[in-house]
Amino acid sequence: MATTNVTAGLQGTVSIFGFNIANFSAIRNASSGSFAQTFSSQSDQGSAITVSFESARFGNSGEISRAFVFFDLDSISTTITALSLQVTGVSNSSSSVIPVKASAWGGNGSTTSLNNASFNDLSFSNTYASSISNWNSSGQNSFTLNNSAISDANNNGYLNVALINSTADQPGTTPSFPNNPATAGIVFKKTSAPIRLVVTHADAGYGNEVNGVAGSDINTVIGVSSANIARVIGVP
Repeated sequence: MATTNVTAGLQGTVSIFGFNIANFSAIRNASSGSFAQTFSSQSDQGSAITVSFESARFGNSGEISRAFVFFDLDSISTTITALSLQVTGVSNSSSSVIPVKASAWGGNGSTTSLNNASFNDLSFSNTYASSISNWNSSGQNSFTLNNSAISDANNNGYLNVALINSTADQPGTTPSFPNNPATAGIVFKKTSAPIRLVVTHADAGYGNEVNGVAGSDINTVIGVSSANIARVIGVP
């Protein structure tokens, strides 16, 4: 097996801010966000993953932020057997984080900027790993991705991921105190500690084929049967 590190080529966040809303679902299930960011250089985003909801005399208000990252896996030419997603944190306030399947960036990476409509480009039910409840705010957070992620990576040649709050946003449960608001920060585009996939995959090699010749035909090509190899190299 071989191991290759692949940095997320596309990275960003989309947030929504709701005022005088009916309930938490009004923002959680919104078709469009309020503010989108795409990062091309290092950016420390303390509220990259956020969820909040507050009921007050003059109406309900809330906020949700989601992070989106895209990995081009075309450089991996053999079967992927394991994936680890590594994300550097920058802050944490009572937030658990989970990676889910996304369809932002045009789905296949053909769009290189996020927009407000990217807010709901994700699948809440298609989770890619168990959540991290104790988000590391000053170092690396590592998710061991599951078979769903591995299958998508092998079938598509890319992995499209959204990182969201796992206690309220992902299940659609209205957040409550004391874990409200909840935030988790991410350092985007950090050269020394990038958001990356550690990809375990089969070794590249000739296998049973040499220069286009199947293993079963090699004896014929060199004109020597396997029974006579010892004599060819001078050993009786």
